[in-house]
Amino acid sequence: MRIPIFQLPFTDKEIAEVQEGVAKVLRSNILTKGSVAEQFEKEWAKYCGVKYAVACSAGTAALEMIYRAIGVEGKSVIIPSNTFIGTAVGLIRAGGKVILADCEKETLQLSLKSAMEAHRPDTIAIVLVHIGGYIRAELDLFKQWCDKEGLWLIEDAAHAHGAEYGGRKAGSLADVAGFSFFPTKVMTCGEGGMVTTDNEELYHKCVSLHNQGRRADNPQIHDWLGYNWRLDEIRAVLGLQQVRKADKIVAERRQIVGWYDRKLHGYEDRLAIHPPQTAPCNPAFYKYIVLLPDILDRDTIRSAMQAKDIAMPGLVYEIPLHRQPAMQQNPVESWLLPNTDWVSQHHLCLPLYLGMTEVEVDYVVDSLKEILDE
Repeated sequence: MRIPIFQLPFTDKEIAEVQEGVAKVLRSNILTKGSVAEQFEKEWAKYCGVKYAVACSAGTAALEMIYRAIGVEGKSVIIPSNTFIGTAVGLIRAGGKVILADCEKETLQLSLKSAMEAHRPDTIAIVLVHIGGYIRAELDLFKQWCDKEGLWLIEDAAHAHGAEYGGRKAGSLADVAGFSFFPTKVMTCGEGGMVTTDNEELYHKCVSLHNQGRRADNPQIHDWLGYNWRLDEIRAVLGLQQVRKADKIVAERRQIVGWYDRKLHGYEDRLAIHPPQTAPCNPAFYKYIVLLPDILDRDTIRSAMQAKDIAMPGLVYEIPLHRQPAMQQNPVESWLLPNTDWVSQHHLCLPLYLGMTEVEVDYVVDSLKEILDE
């Protein structure tokens, strides 16, 4: 049996809907800054449970808009080293200083203790990255600390479309959040991103920033050094379709995870089955993560799985930011990030994609058990 690295199924009906939506856009003569992107923003804001949303060209763009809107220039922001480089790139380009903090070994999420130790007098914000679609159980402790210190709390929700905390969705859990709609994400419009917030001032700043910093009442005046971060109408057609079937997408991912959990039961002595999540968290499962003990070599297991025609998905993350060549202008002593170094080498992501069948999950699990038993 062949297990693909990724699959993005669309029914004939869904394809026809997208085709008709694109045709309407083409007939309208409005390819950007039109009604489809506006509707996508409204429906995404409603889905997340916030007042405002701004669609943009990418998840990295969403974060840079946020950083510029809160005024990070010359100030520091604490982010986990265990994240995609985009979390840092937007910050650097906005003139902020990256402060890398360690993650928790058990959850892969930013450590509150490490973040508090990294705090500086010039720190303006903390970024929580919902790694793998999981929201940390200690979110309220982060919020309390940020309120005490006067810090912005930012969600990097690129992995977490539809994830919940206490019945509230990712994107509504902090001061502001950034999403990515890259094809591998829980929901996609090909390339794209979104900012969500209840803060009206931040919203208006992001609206301006994503349109070259133009003033709303006079587009000939530019109040900010923005950029062309707009989401075009054609991609918004697909985004609109995705948000309208968001609950179905997340439910299917949770069903697949349920199959994995049941079939891997009894192997907890060999591996830790995805980071522990207790109430009030309900993950969206961008990734199915298992943690391997020191005695198991991750690369050997991945190679053995691939030899069984199982394409293994990307990790979160194999090379953390403090070891990325592009980040050496922000050096950090590795001994300050021991958990990040450990999880980068001891976690494994199993195939998880829409349309995955229980038979396919059986094959993945049986193959993994066979390799572990050997």
